[in-house]
Amino acid sequence: GTSGHCRKKQFRFAYGGFAPLVAMLVVFFAKDMYILKFGANTTRVSCVAIVWSLAFPCMYPIVGYLMDREPPILAIKNWGRRAPWFAVHLIPLALTIGLIYLPGLFWQPETGSVFLDVWLAICLFAASWCLSVLLNSLESSRAEIYPFKDERTIVEAMSKPVGVMAATAGLAPQLALWASSSMAMRFAISIGFFM
Repeated sequence: GTSGHCRKKQFRFAYGGFAPLVAMLVVFFAKDMYILKFGANTTRVSCVAIVWSLAFPCMYPIVGYLMDREPPILAIKNWGRRAPWFAVHLIPLALTIGLIYLPGLFWQPETGSVFLDVWLAICLFAASWCLSVLLNSLESSRAEIYPFKDERTIVEAMSKPVGVMAATAGLAPQLALWASSSMAMRFAISIGFFM
């Protein structure tokens, strides 16, 4: 059996993982950037990171439960159960990732400011919820759309280069931020992450 999808559609599905993978890299390294470049308080950021590390894995099954039990957020014909959740959470994720390196938006809070910790916590938790939705949607819909092993293997193989592209897109701007964390650089990179 087959899903009837051509290779182009299969690649388009595999490419759906690009944005979540980029966002995961941004979220993963955010706390380091806050401590080393923005001067956030290490004790408070460590507390935020610990709570986030404990909460993030718990979000995944909660999201899965909600996606299975609740009606779709958007009722669009032929979209199925997962696609509306995916589409609705892409925009908040893009906004969160775009804003994560802009604490204070147009001013830099003082070194050690509580505002840095609060901003980081809000961005981490918002991005984590959205990532849980997107990754849950991708993984569960892959099994539903491609129920046969041969076809699913092809889609998985297409996901590998997408992962490499996402790693480059997620890490290269952050390396630039390590070199120069000026507001102009942060603003440019944040716009890039949002796009």
